[in-house]
Amino acid sequence: MVGIVTLALLVFVAWLGVPALVARPEPVDAWLLILMVSSTVMVLIAVMLLLVRHATVVVTPTHVDAHLDPFRIMHISVEEIEAVEVVDVSFADSRGWGWRLAGTEQYLLWSAGPAVRLGLTKGRSRVLRSDRTAELVAAIAHARSDPHPG
Repeated sequence: MVGIVTLALLVFVAWLGVPALVARPEPVDAWLLILMVSSTVMVLIAVMLLLVRHATVVVTPTHVDAHLDPFRIMHISVEEIEAVEVVDVSFADSRGWGWRLAGTEQYLLWSAGPAVRLGLTKGRSRVLRSDRTAELVAAIAHARSDPHPG
């Protein structure tokens, strides 16, 4: 919800500022131009991610990769995984939706519901929301038990 409100605020500020810039064009400093372009690119990426809203988890013999399509946001070595458990997550747990960082945990979720928590070395954990948690747990268990990865 905070992301949508932020996006709406950015659009409103741009809507207010564009007429003033166009009516009285002034020389723009290079740093300001870079800031404006990078801000526009970040907003476009946020809108694209909001429209696509697709997350993919890929389990290979050596890694678990989580993608917030089209970006890979988690690359977890199977050797780092110490525990796998099915949990129920909500937006309150992750403090939002999408890719979230909350202390030593990272979340990937677009909706509340069942998820797989990967307990990693050094007390870290990753929570991957999935409607097919049993399949995800089985694939990770197979990757962890395979003595000859790759």
